[in-house]
Amino acid sequence: MKTAVTTYSFQRLLASGQMTQEDCIVRAVEMGFDAIEFSDIIPPQGHDKKSYARKLAVTCKEYNMPVCNICFGADFLNGSGGDTRAEVRRVIDLLEYAVILESPSIRHDASAGYSPESRKDPYAGKAPYEYTFEYALPIVADACREVTAAADKLGIRTSVENHGYFFQSGPRMTQMVHAVAHPNFGILCDIGNFLCMDQEPAASVAMVAPVTTHVHCKDFLYKPYADKPEGYFSTSEKNWLRGTYLGNGVVPVKQCLNILARHGYDGYVTVEFEGSEDNVYALSEGLVFLKRCFNSFV
Repeated sequence: MKTAVTTYSFQRLLASGQMTQEDCIVRAVEMGFDAIEFSDIIPPQGHDKKSYARKLAVTCKEYNMPVCNICFGADFLNGSGGDTRAEVRRVIDLLEYAVILESPSIRHDASAGYSPESRKDPYAGKAPYEYTFEYALPIVADACREVTAAADKLGIRTSVENHGYFFQSGPRMTQMVHAVAHPNFGILCDIGNFLCMDQEPAASVAMVAPVTTHVHCKDFLYKPYADKPEGYFSTSEKNWLRGTYLGNGVVPVKQCLNILARHGYDGYVTVEFEGSEDNVYALSEGLVFLKRCFNSFV
């Protein structure tokens, strides 16, 4: 396995203007990551998205830093004003950025999540989408299949992440892969996100490992059901999570990566940090921990 870091891990610094995505490339090199992943393309003031993508590509070449993946938002149920066909076309157009940055893959979302407080699927009771997962699955699967077929012609693999609260569980993710039924489509397995659905990470990773094409590695602090602790967010069953750096939380990172390795995964593992600790410290500690995990598989 090889290490990567996503620009999302620098989100606070990006949002405050202290860093740009171009700076993320340089910092990733300095830290010793093998590749970088872009969470969308976010141009600074004065740049349009396409010209900035070209600028990022030049910087990656200059620093010999490969791009392993690009993540884009999408919602095939309610995006583009509820027009699924328009949303499919929009996502297909985003493939151009993967071509510019020579990324072998993209991850696009499938649908929006729902608030755990609502206790129901995101579109249930919301006209014109009065349906649940079983009804939504073929709509989303058809959209994902069309996107991945277009990407396949460009040599770009596509995936959907266990992300949000609607398509996040292991069973739903595997159902989606089987429904899409295209060899170019798979799962971006985020080993920490299963906790958002109160699923045990190792068992969930084992379920999706055979169809995993990319991996995100994050860690969480955890508190069981109680009044909301400061800085935590809710799981689907009202337990509480807070991001932290790899090795400092409850996610069985080494076990999950070991499971993926046993299923033949040997690609990039992207460190994703969304905690409150200092970015540089958190990512440096996370990288050391990740490499230690790589060296201890059984």
